[in-house]
Amino acid sequence: PRLATKVLEVISKYLIKNKYKNICKRCLKQRKTTLVDIDSSITYVCDNCYNDIVNDYEKDIKEKKDIKEKVISGMFGAILGCLPGFILWIILSYLMINPNVMALIIMLGSAYFYRHFAGSMKLPGLIISLVIGFLFVLFANELSNAYTLYNEYVNQYNINLFDAYKAIPYYLNNNEVFKS
Repeated sequence: PRLATKVLEVISKYLIKNKYKNICKRCLKQRKTTLVDIDSSITYVCDNCYNDIVNDYEKDIKEKKDIKEKVISGMFGAILGCLPGFILWIILSYLMINPNVMALIIMLGSAYFYRHFAGSMKLPGLIISLVIGFLFVLFANELSNAYTLYNEYVNQYNINLFDAYKAIPYYLNNNEVFKS
């Protein structure tokens, strides 16, 4: 900072000596300017433009606070957004490929579709979409485990997928290979 201050002093003296004028970068009028940070962009603007920018920023904040979040339609959207990842999970399980990467698609789809259907996403919406996505991941995992059991024992016990699903707790407690 000290070095920058020295450099700025030298440049300022040079500009004053050669009669350069201050021009606001925003309104392009000859006015005294000040170095300001606007959305992480450092620039020189006059006081009028700076006040306009601050007012616009405060107005945007108020407008965003006034946006109402439609929770029910957002929940519907979150469920709808989980379906592509859920379907891909089931397909990968059927093909005997580890489908765990689909959890990311399920969670992102849930959040994105929640925001799209609700109109905005505030903290409650984020929590709701994460919970819905997590429940879909759990359900997809349960279904893929049931499918694995079904494939393993369908010829021996003549079971269906629902019977395999009901047997998951037994195999988790008694079968180390399945548990791992």
